[in-house]
Amino acid sequence: IDVDQVRARNPKIIYARGHGYGIKGEEATRGGYDLAAYWARGGIGMGYATDDGSYPPLQLPAFGDVYGGLTIAAGIAGALVKRERTGEPSIVDVSLLSAAIWQLGPDIVASGVTGQDRPKFQLEEMPNPAVNLYKTRDGRFIAFVLLQADRFWSDFCTRLGRPDLISDERFANAPVRFENRKECIAELRAIFAAEDLAHWEKSFAGFEGVWDVMRTAREIHDDPQVIANGYLPRTTDTNGNEFALAGSPVQFDETPLSLRCAPGHGEHTDEVLAELGYDEEQIIDFKIKSVVL
Repeated sequence: IDVDQVRARNPKIIYARGHGYGIKGEEATRGGYDLAAYWARGGIGMGYATDDGSYPPLQLPAFGDVYGGLTIAAGIAGALVKRERTGEPSIVDVSLLSAAIWQLGPDIVASGVTGQDRPKFQLEEMPNPAVNLYKTRDGRFIAFVLLQADRFWSDFCTRLGRPDLISDERFANAPVRFENRKECIAELRAIFAAEDLAHWEKSFAGFEGVWDVMRTAREIHDDPQVIANGYLPRTTDTNGNEFALAGSPVQFDETPLSLRCAPGHGEHTDEVLAELGYDEEQIIDFKIKSVVL
């Protein structure tokens, strides 16, 4: 069913298409799951890979599909505004490849300017030791994002229980921390590894610098901030089973999303066929012949 066939019935309809590799070029008709077109071809996977020759990480299920779907939705929203203002409908095209390029834009643009890929830093030698991950004694990880590290360094070290690091000539300011980054990171790793996560959560409560704990998918369900904002709205299926779903990241008028279940498989078959004029005997005959559910 192409756009001409659809617009023969509805000339003003907005027609959206999702692709693997775009609408032009020799590979336009090539199949493209997100692991291939988005993660592999689009550079996302290699962006997360190390330089030691080990395998790149494998993406999570539907990782690119979800982002691609959100991009399609944004395109449709733009087309709706255009149609409202001009009366003209649009064809909206989004490919997994283009979505990856947009998401990896800073790296891709920079590589075009410099002629080489962005240098990769191992966690042991991050340019800013205060923008890094640190492991606790009980095997949890904390992410710190102190982009203005000098602003927060004194309070950071105090909360670590190591005020001596504030004036340590190796780490006293951003330039010397960069020069001695391996030593600084090793020192911080040893400090964090000496206590459990609960200790550090208490220690950094109220800290003005940006930081957070790396949570698991299961932990998200119990996150007070997630609950307060209604990010995991609950619904009940036709069998009475209640469960949480990931809500749209967009909220309107400060109101959490309200969910209702999609119809079950074949739930409204009889009703729709009856509306089309089929009687009960005909519908039963359809089911016997496996024409419908």
